[in-house]
Amino acid sequence: MANIPYLDLTMPPTAFLLSIAGLGISLAGFSGLVAALRRGTQWKPLDVYRLRQIPEMGLATSMLAIASFALGETIGSAPAAIRYATVVAAAFTLSHVVVLSVRARRMGIRLTSTNFWAAGILDIALIAVTGVSLWQASAASYEWLLILFLARPTLAFVLVLGDLPASA
Repeated sequence: MANIPYLDLTMPPTAFLLSIAGLGISLAGFSGLVAALRRGTQWKPLDVYRLRQIPEMGLATSMLAIASFALGETIGSAPAAIRYATVVAAAFTLSHVVVLSVRARRMGIRLTSTNFWAAGILDIALIAVTGVSLWQASAASYEWLLILFLARPTLAFVLVLGDLPASA
């Protein structure tokens, strides 16, 4: 892999990792904002389901970005650190999909086909980029992985906002 000159076999820039971490934390905080906007209204199970996803995925994204620093320093090899972090991201994604499926079933939630496909396409893209990141172990592939990791709570946030009543 070292003979492929276009691959950047370093860790992503510090500013990028800190930005991803900050955005993940911000999204987690937005679930509190949405809860405040919904104060006094009846909560639907779907709203609760989505609002739980936002901090779970936002905080996981932040932890993954921040842990990348320590992982890179501990291992001493950017490609190896990227691969380990990618495995952690894949494990979280797959386990979180299972948790969300069980939670939806337990709460009696049926997602609309649009919401199901939007989340499904995002998860498929995330799994595809995970494969690329494992294969290339480049900063660029890992950056795309983190961007897609951040897109998961963003989608949940957008869906929650779309369900807010027009007049409060």
